[in-house]
Amino acid sequence: MKRLLKYLLVLFVLVLTGVAAALTAGVAEAARSHVGCKHVCIENESPEGARFLPDEQVKAELEQHFGHLYGVPLGQLDLHAIETLLDEKSAVLKSEVYVSYPDSSLHVGIRERIPILRFQPAGGQAFYCDREGKLFPLQKNYSARVPIVDGTLPIDCWWNLTPKGAQWLEGMCSLADFLHTERKWGDRCCQIHVSRSGAVGLVFEPWEEFFIIGDCRNLEAKFQKIEQYIFSVRPQADGKKYKSVNVRFEGQIICK
Repeated sequence: MKRLLKYLLVLFVLVLTGVAAALTAGVAEAARSHVGCKHVCIENESPEGARFLPDEQVKAELEQHFGHLYGVPLGQLDLHAIETLLDEKSAVLKSEVYVSYPDSSLHVGIRERIPILRFQPAGGQAFYCDREGKLFPLQKNYSARVPIVDGTLPIDCWWNLTPKGAQWLEGMCSLADFLHTERKWGDRCCQIHVSRSGAVGLVFEPWEEFFIIGDCRNLEAKFQKIEQYIFSVRPQADGKKYKSVNVRFEGQIICK
């Protein structure tokens, strides 16, 4: 019986200690939530000079929508609303907003979309595509240096992607990924052109030839033929210049 009472007494003390700790933490948290914001820290993963959203623009838009943030109690800041505002930006992939103590700071983390292609439809406005196949418009603060796709495109705007356009875009993303992986081609590719028939062609610096790959399947084999032309066929052309080199057909290199 005494042992039971002893255990109950110990348990009672532990419960009281836990309650006291919780109350203390709650009081401390409540006190901290009333501390005014002293710093607004914009933490953009993109490097300086290559940002679609410069820090000053982010701060200006936050102030426009939420008022002057400095001095506002940290507990009154609507972190979810700030994230929602930023996530609605076409160039933003994801944002993360939080506060920290004891420096009384509001941290605004931004991860921007990384464009891999720039589409230039005939007579339309240009737009980007990121690695996830998401289309978004050009931004006024920064222009990314990525391959330009022009010609007769099955997608003519960034906000309305049809099933046919989505399937075509998937192939173009495969091409962009290949060029990114194979830097010897990606660093030289200055233009991607789509003909009226839908055939894809590429121009590489410093060569003047137009290399026709057709669609974006079997890229490794097609680029092997391009390399074969450049280093084997071209040097033996005896000064003859070809305008186009077609590598779309299996086992053939057609020069015109």
